[in-house]
Amino acid sequence: MVRRAGPLPHGTVVTMLDVLMNTAAVIGGVVLFLMLLTVAALPFLQEWGEQR
Repeated sequence: MVRRAGPLPHGTVVTMLDVLMNTAAVIGGVVLFLMLLTVAALPFLQEWGEQR
């Protein structure tokens, strides 16, 4: 996906894009993880709410 062919004159732009893509991937993974956690915890939250 990412190919660095020798010393590029616009290497800074490529690295900036790499950093942006990595940050977006990390943020997306965290959001997906949190969504899965909330979906998994919904039944427990409903039971806890009914008990109170």
